[in-house]
Amino acid sequence: MKKFFALTCVFLSSFVIQAQEERYEQITNPKLTSINREAPHSTFTSYTNEKDAIRNNKTNGTYRLMLNGTWKFDYVEDFDDRPVNFANPNTNVSDWADIIVPGNWERQGFGIPIYTSMNYSFCSNGYPPYLDKPNPPYVPRDWNPTGTYRRDFIIPATWSGKEIFLSADGTRGAAFFYLNGTFIGMNKDSKTPARFNVTKNLKRGKNVIAVQVHRFSDGNYLEDQDFWRISGFERDIYLYAQPKLHIADFNVQSPLDNNYDNGLLTVKVNLTNVSGTGRNCLVSYQLLDKNGKGVVVSQRKSINIAKNAEVVFQSQKVNSPLHWTAETPDLYTLVISVKDANGIVIEATSCKVGFRTVEIINKQLLVNGQPILIKGVNYHEHNEYT
Repeated sequence: MKKFFALTCVFLSSFVIQAQEERYEQITNPKLTSINREAPHSTFTSYTNEKDAIRNNKTNGTYRLMLNGTWKFDYVEDFDDRPVNFANPNTNVSDWADIIVPGNWERQGFGIPIYTSMNYSFCSNGYPPYLDKPNPPYVPRDWNPTGTYRRDFIIPATWSGKEIFLSADGTRGAAFFYLNGTFIGMNKDSKTPARFNVTKNLKRGKNVIAVQVHRFSDGNYLEDQDFWRISGFERDIYLYAQPKLHIADFNVQSPLDNNYDNGLLTVKVNLTNVSGTGRNCLVSYQLLDKNGKGVVVSQRKSINIAKNAEVVFQSQKVNSPLHWTAETPDLYTLVISVKDANGIVIEATSCKVGFRTVEIINKQLLVNGQPILIKGVNYHEHNEYT
């Protein structure tokens, strides 16, 4: 019995050491910026009807489950002290602290915020465990604060049969995501959304999400600006669902003509069908002014989509639109609709569109043919209290 117990301890210890080594290699590999992350695309919200798409309040007519709020939280400063079995739903985390998401952990009593305008926050010559000097892509092990988050949630029954995605819109640090004990992906970029398709990782009833964030990685060598160096979730984290046939991306171009009089509107819509069978659908768009009046209504394009398709609406003239400038930021609402063969909406979305032309002529930057003065803003995206 003693021999079996000793062998078990050796096995578990070797497993933990191997896991720690693999993780350190991942956070110091500049060729590895993410794992399983969805391809970047325009930011939009999926709606079940055009009316709610026009309102675009991200609440009515959409499938979105916010995960903001109170999470359980474990904090360590030594990389090798981080928990490794935290993602298992059976692991008891009731004695962990509470933390509010989004919110930097240094502003909630864990670790210390650091301000530096030029130097790397993990380098200080002669003061271990800091590195004496930059040594890219490596970061300290003895001092690499790590926060581990966990919470439960329930997927609504109405989401059955849909594609479901997890989106963390901004996480400062190298973040590793888990659902119900399964690793789903990783991301090192702190200022762009990390989206993952989690359809196959969810189940009916209670689900468990866990995220482990390392303050330092090779990404810190790139994200070394004049900022407060703080960590954790800085923007929303949520789940959203789309139909099996859905909008994957879209692109809108809205310059003015050569005389800066009329607008030229071009719309491209990328569709994805993961149902496994070909589908017929109708794709169209409409452009509305600030009063909701139609300015442009496109023709419906009928397509049969097996897996992926791009629908292109050629440039359309818009007579004498309001021009967008920084001083007069006039915008229109573009609504994109995907309908089935009977004209029933499968999915709709919207975005704001402004008509303007930005160009450089004779070394002068012009907006709508007029020279401009650019006033820069150093935007620090945190609240001094939270």
